[in-house]
Amino acid sequence: EKFVLRGLLEEKALQKARHIIGRTDWDLACVRRINPEAKYHFCNETLRKPFYQGTWRYESCRKHRIFASSCAYPVKGFHYLLEAFDEKTLECTLAFPAPYFLQLLSMSQFYATREDLAEQYGVEDKIEFLGSLSGEEMKQAFLDANVFVLPSTIENSPNSLGEAMLLGVPCVAV
Repeated sequence: EKFVLRGLLEEKALQKARHIIGRTDWDLACVRRINPEAKYHFCNETLRKPFYQGTWRYESCRKHRIFASSCAYPVKGFHYLLEAFDEKTLECTLAFPAPYFLQLLSMSQFYATREDLAEQYGVEDKIEFLGSLSGEEMKQAFLDANVFVLPSTIENSPNSLGEAMLLGVPCVAV
């Protein structure tokens, strides 16, 4: 219900706007659908400063470590990532910053959901939730990883993928 309400409020705001900034064809298409009269201004992607310096190196990464930047809600694909594991990848450590949906669920509901999923796939001892990360901490998490995975079912122009690519981290996006 909160997502629906938020979406309606955002749509109403877009309907009233006269100038809108975006950076992707998806942004433009949504703006044109909701408010064809608005003036659309293209603004290329700018990522956080820490990601423009530093380079991923295989020699210094943590082997078998998969880093995924979000498991916020079902469209982020956390469950798909768990389904993709086989006996070899069960040696991996998964790292996820704190999910957005902690704001929507009580802490006990979140931990029960997270633990149930991990237990269902037999990887409860392989997942590390990192909590909320600063730009520098996020950069280090990318550099420590053997690979960055973006298992989302839908994305527009994910900053996390751009940040990983800037650092040269091997990336898998579905």
